[in-house]
Amino acid sequence: MTELEKLVEDIIEYTRTWSITETEWYWNVECVRKPSNINDNKITLKEFEIAIREEILYDLVYKKGSDLRKQMTNDCCNYESDYAIFQNDSKELEEKVKKIIKDFKVERHETKDLKKEAIKNLEELRKSISNMAHEDIYCELVNIAVDFDNKSKENWSLYNAIERYIECVDNEDFEYISKKDFNTIEDLICFVNDVEEAHIYKINGHGNLENVNDSDFIYCIDKLIEILKGEY
Repeated sequence: MTELEKLVEDIIEYTRTWSITETEWYWNVECVRKPSNINDNKITLKEFEIAIREEILYDLVYKKGSDLRKQMTNDCCNYESDYAIFQNDSKELEEKVKKIIKDFKVERHETKDLKKEAIKNLEELRKSISNMAHEDIYCELVNIAVDFDNKSKENWSLYNAIERYIECVDNEDFEYISKKDFNTIEDLICFVNDVEEAHIYKINGHGNLENVNDSDFIYCIDKLIEILKGEY
């Protein structure tokens, strides 16, 4: 068995262990090899085994492992960065591929590095608050949190934490606001209170509308940094 053939077998073993179930893999191959518009649309297990080896070999030789790189990068997003068994298998396979494709590299998002990056971005945003419009601050705050949540596999959400410390609303939330239970005009007046016209508002601790200010965002950012540092 050549080095390339051995690598193909290693990729198959890795894929079956970490990437996709046997049934999903079979149906994926069947859809490509025998579309449903032909009568005999079932492939045999032997045909399946041949097909997956052909596809992996084609990817390695003609596409420099781009499909495998995407697959392994996606796997890293599906497993915790401290899940040692997966990480060891993934890094071991990456090294084997590098022996044939030197520039092959899997993008790994280590949770520790992601937290550092998010903290850095939050600290930079905090410094810029006085020079930014409130709606832009909130938009950037959400972007930082969503980016962290998408890349990490923590069992909590940084985005949800924003809502815990500052519940912002704007004109797009009008339908939600209009459904609040206002029994009298006085209730509506109490909800709006002395709010000044702005592009973005917040719901205060009493459930009423209030203008948002720089200190609200500073408080929220400080709390998010505490969470990321494990001080919460």
